[in-house]
Amino acid sequence: MAPSPAAHKAYHDLHSSAAPAVFSDTLLASLVSQHSADLSGGEPVRPAPTNGGADPRVRPEPAPLAPAGPKHASGRKRSSTACDKCRQKKIKCDNVKPRCGSCARNGIRDCCYSSETTGPDFWLLEMAYNGLASKLDGIMEELRGRGARAAPPKKRRTHASPGPGIPLWDASLTSLFAWPYLQEQLGWDPRHAARHVGRVVSACEEPSACWPAPGSVEEQLATAAAVEADFQQHFGSHLNAFLINSHTKVPFLDIAELVELLEVFTLIRNADPRVTVLRLLAEFHALRSTERVGACYSRALVAAGREDSRGLQKAYRNLCETMPMLLMVCAIGVISVPVSLDNIGTYENSLEERASMGAHKTPKAAAGPAAGQNRFALSQMYIAHAAYVTAVFPKSLRPSTIPSVKYHVLLSQYHHDTLNPSLAHEEIIIASTGLVLFIEKTRMRAGLAAGLADVPRDDALVNRLFWTCLKLECELRVEMCPHVPLSAITQITPPSSFFKIPDPFQEGDHTSESIRIANKYDDQNTWYYFLTEIALRKVENNMLDEVYRARLDRFLWDCPRFAKYHVWKLTIKYLNHLNSIVASLTPAIRKFVLMETDPAQIYASIKRKASRRKKAVCEEDQIPQILDDFLVDEDLLHHAQSEAVMFIKTRILSSKMILMRPLVYMCLHGQILFEEITEAAAEVLAQAQVSQPDLSFNEFPDEMSHSSSTTCTGLASERSIYLLAAMLNFLDNDDEDLEEGEVQQSYLENLSKTSGLEDFSDLVELAESNDGLEESYQTDYDMARKRVLKWFVAGLITIPKLTIPKLSLYRHPGSWYYIRNLVLGVILLFLMYRRTRDYVVNLMKESKAYDQTTNNTQSVEVLSLIFKKEDVQTLLEHALLVLDYWKEERKDCAVYGEYLRQCLSCL
Repeated sequence: MAPSPAAHKAYHDLHSSAAPAVFSDTLLASLVSQHSADLSGGEPVRPAPTNGGADPRVRPEPAPLAPAGPKHASGRKRSSTACDKCRQKKIKCDNVKPRCGSCARNGIRDCCYSSETTGPDFWLLEMAYNGLASKLDGIMEELRGRGARAAPPKKRRTHASPGPGIPLWDASLTSLFAWPYLQEQLGWDPRHAARHVGRVVSACEEPSACWPAPGSVEEQLATAAAVEADFQQHFGSHLNAFLINSHTKVPFLDIAELVELLEVFTLIRNADPRVTVLRLLAEFHALRSTERVGACYSRALVAAGREDSRGLQKAYRNLCETMPMLLMVCAIGVISVPVSLDNIGTYENSLEERASMGAHKTPKAAAGPAAGQNRFALSQMYIAHAAYVTAVFPKSLRPSTIPSVKYHVLLSQYHHDTLNPSLAHEEIIIASTGLVLFIEKTRMRAGLAAGLADVPRDDALVNRLFWTCLKLECELRVEMCPHVPLSAITQITPPSSFFKIPDPFQEGDHTSESIRIANKYDDQNTWYYFLTEIALRKVENNMLDEVYRARLDRFLWDCPRFAKYHVWKLTIKYLNHLNSIVASLTPAIRKFVLMETDPAQIYASIKRKASRRKKAVCEEDQIPQILDDFLVDEDLLHHAQSEAVMFIKTRILSSKMILMRPLVYMCLHGQILFEEITEAAAEVLAQAQVSQPDLSFNEFPDEMSHSSSTTCTGLASERSIYLLAAMLNFLDNDDEDLEEGEVQQSYLENLSKTSGLEDFSDLVELAESNDGLEESYQTDYDMARKRVLKWFVAGLITIPKLTIPKLSLYRHPGSWYYIRNLVLGVILLFLMYRRTRDYVVNLMKESKAYDQTTNNTQSVEVLSLIFKKEDVQTLLEHALLVLDYWKEERKDCAVYGEYLRQCLSCL
């Protein structure tokens, strides 16, 4: 039965009432059509076309639905069949046409019928529409009320859980290409800036040169056999290299567990030398559910005369369940090397260094002829074998499990060592996503089971993995955003609000032999340095959120309010945070971090060594080169964990460069007058002349006594880091037992230890709030502007002197970041020099025109002491030498070299 026109009208009345965002119009239309079809027994009611030729996709202003109730539903309508005259007289009509009988008898000629419609009763159909509309009204009102009542739950102040609106950053090297002043100096068309960004991004995505994988089946089998032989003979040496050269930088694995796995594998191999990785895994995955260990394990215990225990059984199962991860540990152990600051004098380029065996003395018979002479090839064979094991035994690397997360974190670290940032980002995203799924599954099970914790909070391994994944992903985010996606790890509540150092090894958890060996590798200073890294990472993340937001309608640094107020407040805020972290270091390490050297002499030394290597001069060793050393006491570096100290030094420098970059932009584009820079430079130079000389390292003998006070120093430093974390609102009240007075006193003491140019404590006040201690600032922006500009000028002078130039030629997981920051710093100094030169030229012209020689001459002299052409040229030449060393392996270095050569030609 077809619906009547009134039904059409009722449908349109309902359809014109647009629902809120929760329900789409399509959904409402489908509900109404389906309901009408069910009632009418025919086709669903279709909406009438829109009037007036308007776009049917544009809906009119929504109107509220008419309330359904007895008033509208009580009257039962029937089709009208009587003529109009009979209806007026309220008499019966015989419905004869054209004139009914009553009108014919009474002589009425205008007998007409106002409605020609005849049909059945449709009162029930309209009642159905009204009922449906009433129900939809109730649902919509409930949803509106729920949306108004819903409020986001209060979360603790941690960058790991910023919510779905986490901003994208644009702080990478390519962000400079949009600067108008840079485009002007390099002669770029502003319309083609995106092309230069695309060049760099494409070069970064291109993997570095890889060792060719074996093609035929015979070659693959030979490679697998070579890896098996090398793993059996050199597993211990590769693990030792990993723990010394890589674990100290990212300490997330359990050393005692790794040593225990080595112990069990050695036990099995001593009993049966024919056991290989594949045979071991094949036996393990063939075990029944009632069997705990395999036959090779039982035979090994009998042959060694050892008693079985739950700890050994657990170690055996861990060995089989984490075999791909162990192969990855060996790959990193092969490719990683100890600190070497003389690579430029030994190798022609990074490919030659990457292929050298160095301390790895693997015989050809063990790893094949190719890998026996090539460190990188051997590591690639381990990578391929790990992928093969995963393909043959899928259960050995199940997704969203802790072994899988460890594997992908290690693979990301391997790609960092081989300078493949795009592959490293891909792997850390997989690791972060898997860890998030693991944490959420644990929380879901905890919510369903009584008596379990609501979060794996006490699991030290999950805690370490979380902060490791977050740190590694954010580091890549800084350099690759906004061109890469984010994982969910930035949007969940962390297991703990700050990184926690694991407890000492327990006898019941591991074998006594593995604990004895692990204690030799486990160093309290390593954890202390990693705590410092996490603190720096969190401060920098907040800084990037506020200062380097991407994809805004207008570039933030061009906003007048940002240039007049916000930049000074944010600079003081985050500079105080960075200085507090520096002040929390031990005195000797703090002095090393702040120590300045003469970079020009070190650049000249590196250049001499490169020239001598090319000319193959044999008397190189006979010429004393005092400056070729690190310029720091070797005992100091040894006792203070030299690698970690160097990386903390460079890490703090990179954070300060991020803080200085908006000020450089504002100087280049006229938002900061150069007269202000000149005034600040004069005050800095005057203050430098009367400042006291720095203290020497010998004034801290107790701190550097490795035999007596290393543990005490480490514990004291941990406490200072935790105090700092509490001050920065990184900790919850229940995470650490810290008194509010202790936190505030530590914060103010740390600020008082900084130098005068970086001490803004008089502009900061701590106030108690619901979220903890918050900072408030004085409103004297003129004073803040002058003080910040003095710090900025001092930073332009000192940052080149705080670098470690030879570290740029050493392979480590942060090599790519170091190279990018080097290029970034060189370009910034070049632009500041060019801007200074333009200002000086205009100043000299004004002197001749207005006879202001005295004042202008003083300004020129001050600026010439800070921005020197020779210094900028030396820095450019050094950066080009570094880029030439890496460009064969890392293709984007060749692109950076082109830009720096353009800068050099503009000098």
